[in-house]
Amino acid sequence: MTKRGSSIPAALDVAFARMIAHGRLWRVLAGAALILLGATTLLTLLGLNTGGLIVRWAAFVQRAVGVGVFPLCAFMIGVGLLALSNVTIRPTRRTWARIIAGEIAFFSSLALMHSLAFGADPYQLARAGGGGGAAGWVLAEVLWRALGTPGGDGATLLRLLSVLIWFALFALSTFIVAAPLLQTTEHSRVQPAADAGASTASKRDVRPEPRAEDPAPVGSLRGEQLPLPDPAAHKAEDRQRAKPSPTPPSVKSEAVIVKDGNRTADGAAKSKPAQPKLPAPRPNTLPPLSLLRVSKQTGAARSDADARRQADIIETTLAHFGLSGKVVEIRRGPTVTQFGVEPGYVDRGAQNRDKAAQKIRAAVAGALYDAILVEPNVDRTTAVIEVPAALVDAREAGFKALLKSLLSDLDLSTNYLEGERRSGLAYFEVGADTERKLKIKTGQLSALRRELAGRLMERLFGFDSFEESDQLTDRLKITFPAGMGEAIALKETLEDVIADLGLAGKVIMGKKASHAVVEWQKQAQKVRVGAIAALQNDLALALAAPSIRIEAPIPGRGLVGIEVPNSSIGEVDLRSIIEGEAFRKLAEKSPLAIALGRDVSGMAIVADLARMPHLLIAGTTGSGKSVCISAITVCLAMNNRPEDLRMVMIDPKMVELSRFAGLPHVIGKPESDIDRIPAVLRWVTREMDARYKKFAEIGSRNLQEYNQAMERRREEPLPRIVVLIDELADLMLQSPIETEKTICRLAQMARATGIHLVVATQRPSVDVVTGLIKANFPARISFAVASATDSRVILDQVGAESLLGRGDMLFLNPEQGSPIRLQGCYVSEREIEAVIGWWKKQTALEQSEIGSRGSEEEHVAHRKPEPETPWETVVAEIAAERFQQMGSTKGGRGGEDDDGDDDLLQRAMEIIRTSGNVSTSLLQRKLRIGYPRAARLMEELQEMGYVSGPSRQAGKGRDVTVQDE
Repeated sequence: MTKRGSSIPAALDVAFARMIAHGRLWRVLAGAALILLGATTLLTLLGLNTGGLIVRWAAFVQRAVGVGVFPLCAFMIGVGLLALSNVTIRPTRRTWARIIAGEIAFFSSLALMHSLAFGADPYQLARAGGGGGAAGWVLAEVLWRALGTPGGDGATLLRLLSVLIWFALFALSTFIVAAPLLQTTEHSRVQPAADAGASTASKRDVRPEPRAEDPAPVGSLRGEQLPLPDPAAHKAEDRQRAKPSPTPPSVKSEAVIVKDGNRTADGAAKSKPAQPKLPAPRPNTLPPLSLLRVSKQTGAARSDADARRQADIIETTLAHFGLSGKVVEIRRGPTVTQFGVEPGYVDRGAQNRDKAAQKIRAAVAGALYDAILVEPNVDRTTAVIEVPAALVDAREAGFKALLKSLLSDLDLSTNYLEGERRSGLAYFEVGADTERKLKIKTGQLSALRRELAGRLMERLFGFDSFEESDQLTDRLKITFPAGMGEAIALKETLEDVIADLGLAGKVIMGKKASHAVVEWQKQAQKVRVGAIAALQNDLALALAAPSIRIEAPIPGRGLVGIEVPNSSIGEVDLRSIIEGEAFRKLAEKSPLAIALGRDVSGMAIVADLARMPHLLIAGTTGSGKSVCISAITVCLAMNNRPEDLRMVMIDPKMVELSRFAGLPHVIGKPESDIDRIPAVLRWVTREMDARYKKFAEIGSRNLQEYNQAMERRREEPLPRIVVLIDELADLMLQSPIETEKTICRLAQMARATGIHLVVATQRPSVDVVTGLIKANFPARISFAVASATDSRVILDQVGAESLLGRGDMLFLNPEQGSPIRLQGCYVSEREIEAVIGWWKKQTALEQSEIGSRGSEEEHVAHRKPEPETPWETVVAEIAAERFQQMGSTKGGRGGEDDDGDDDLLQRAMEIIRTSGNVSTSLLQRKLRIGYPRAARLMEELQEMGYVSGPSRQAGKGRDVTVQDE
């Protein structure tokens, strides 16, 4: 028992020691005191406690706040309980705002309750502890006296007005206090719906997730970066997807912050690395990311010393041309390094300072001249000089000696008579030479007044040199004897001078009235952005760069971007962007998310083809157009099943898109015959019209609404269609009117039906990329072009002519006003073959699974048909139309030769049906006709669409486009 009893004090000591160590002792004591005080006060007010001291305390509180004593006691008990708990409230601006609003609500309620007591005497009510107590009576009385004290009905109206004012203040402050509670309640109502939506979304196909979380964008002066993944992490993922991947290392293109002349490299090491996350698994119905490789060619980025040296060269070159600018930011990308230059000011104030000084001196002299009056008497034998007394009393002036000297110089009598001073003015009477009895001349008086003002200004006023308070302000200090400024109204005179000069300034008079400071803003002019852009060639020469591009200004920022090429171009792989956070978020919203590349800071740039809704690509041969189309195709194939997305490929060059033959997403095969391509475009137009008719049947406006309706009906939805055209120039040369008409109609109307165009051309001239086509393709990509004229055609501005090629491009987003420079994604042949091979195996596996689950008849019924070109009927229709046009043209001629030509044409058609290749010499031999007639028959067969155009290789015949069935 003794041992147990002795352990209780020890435990209490340990508890107190812990409380003191954690700083909670005073908090606990204060909380207990508040609870005790609030509870005893409340019990006393209810008549349950009759102690002497506590009764006086309760009466005092009740007289102070009246009825508000009850919520005050409840508040004290609540604060005490909060102090005893472990809850910690972190003070923020919003917390303090709510606390102040609560206090305002409490005191306004006291004043409101006191204002509502119309019949009782407010003072006596407060003394009795009723209404709002003394606090309520004081507040109500202050507002009542501020509004006035009229009698009769006016007093009643003012009393009602005061009630409304207090009620409005109480309601507003109460709303501020309760606003977070209302938001919490609303969030609790919306949360179940959001959880339901999330569960529904989880049932769909999961979009690709990144292996590791990308680091958040860094500060405003640092280049926003998306780090490149680690190749080793990709290999580890391929071996075991369940394990979390390590955090990818930061890309080498970190920003170099340059500020106030001190440039310091600021990499990603200062920020905390992102915590590794388990990657969201890709669905088995989509290709794994392991099919894509990770590039190890990141390009040769500049070192910090090299970046500083180039920044100094830029600043020095601008200074040599009379332009002020400072490099405040450096961003490193895979292709170029962007130097952010902040334009400075050009000082135009040298002439303005001299002009202002002259004007101020002249104004002071004029003020003295106006302050001195010289008036002759009637007979002009004497004159009276009226001058401010401050000028006469100033020791520096020596006024009387100066007056005698000037009278002598002007051949006037040196005798003068000083009169009585009145209203701060002194009077002097001077006369002519009495011995010679000459009258005073007007010129003598004018000269006396002028010389007197000039000599006094030199003796009394000092003009100090200009003082520069800062870069944009000039100051001129004027010193003078005390009281002189008021005597000649100096401040008003100087202010008028500043206004006349059109300067933004002010006049500051000294404390002892012995000096004045004239201060105005310099006429400094900001360096024109166009002046920096005009030095593109000079900066390239100074930096020893093959070419540079100046982005003036950088969109959304007050900087001019000077992009200098790196020593080598880095390679941007598609996999690192697809795994990134930016692409993942976009892919969750749209199935047509495409990866474009990385910008000048290394940040991944992705776009939504559905929002573009069409894309126009231009660039010279070898600049990267076909690689860009291949990357877009692979990106779409990696994230969409053939049931959700179909592609129509048109490749007049017969090289680039033909390698996608066999991809299940492609409708038919990539079409490369120039004579059959118009039929493909016409088929796409008919498909668009057919979809609009289907939408009208169920009242849908677009493909998304239609597919949702089909899902509710458990019917087959319509897939999206992407039309890829690798060379527009060949189509415009073959049939410009029909091609432009079809493409423009699709671009104008196909968006709602889920049909999107991706058109590329290597000749961005006005006869290929017409104004009508440009108007319907707001999203454009320009690779390197030959001239600034071509850049204006595709982008409506220059800049593309200075690109470096090999994937260096400018992307014009329709949602932004200026293009973004990117290094495009590169997709190798091996990656394309791997993706196509995976889809072929997946399609075969699905067909085999369907066959294994059912009978042979079901297998045949569910087996997908072999790929075919659905536009074969359109090809035949166009050929028949051309044949009819030729027949109608010949029908007007008449004659026996027409029948012979028709017979020869029928025989020629029979010949080409049995052969896959035909030539003019073959028709000449088979039909035993001359060469001119055989050539004419060949032209007619070409116009009808039975044979292709002339081959580029000499001696090779023409291909037969329509085979005998």
